[in-house]
Amino acid sequence: MEVCIVVRIHYLAYVFIIPQKATISENPLARLICVLDIVSKSTYNTVHMEIDSIPSVYVTRSNLQIILGKNRRTLDYRISALMKKKVLERLKNGFYLNIAYFNKSQSQQQQLLEYIGGTMVYPSYVSLEYILEKNGFLAESVYAVTYITTKKTRRIATKRGNFIYRSIKEDLFFGFTAQTVDNAEYFVASLAKALFDFLYLTPWKTKQQMETFLKESRFNWKVLREKDKLEFKQIISQVKIKKMNTACQFLKEERMI
Repeated sequence: MEVCIVVRIHYLAYVFIIPQKATISENPLARLICVLDIVSKSTYNTVHMEIDSIPSVYVTRSNLQIILGKNRRTLDYRISALMKKKVLERLKNGFYLNIAYFNKSQSQQQQLLEYIGGTMVYPSYVSLEYILEKNGFLAESVYAVTYITTKKTRRIATKRGNFIYRSIKEDLFFGFTAQTVDNAEYFVASLAKALFDFLYLTPWKTKQQMETFLKESRFNWKVLREKDKLEFKQIISQVKIKKMNTACQFLKEERMI
């Protein structure tokens, strides 16, 4: 009598015919684990190659369904295995770093992180402390990429760094330009708009608190060029927000802008 065992791996079914009276050395069950291990490694290598061929620094769960199959439990297991193998790295639910692609771009990794952050929460643009520190306006170091979004305020922590998103109303969602990294586009605020966003989202209850904040904080106003000052004033004039009008008037009086 023979026993038929069907093993399904990925999209393929493997059939093993087992002679019931075979000795241990003759019984294919004794070699089944080795066979499955070879098949598993072959499947893993194929999947690894497919992911490596994706021309993107990130992949989504939807992308991975095409390669790994749509069964939820199987997909979760395979994604977990690829994370253990350092092929993928979780950034947030359903969103993964393509590690091989990221490691190939040593000189552009910070830009790639800016792009990734802008993709994880869309629409958004890089702004606030990150842009101010990058331009020398802030004396303190900033350890997160900061964004403005019309979605809710949130923070995403990853092994590669933190991404902070501050919510703003839609009619203030402007003042940014497109930048490109590896043919991928994301958006970055001008220095003037980053300053506006920063001051707009800074809470102060009285004019005195505002004046103290602007005078005593370690801001390097000298990095603002004339065109930055002009753009900042134009933004203030455009939005017509009392709080920002008051701040702008004080900055003019103190000859900071």
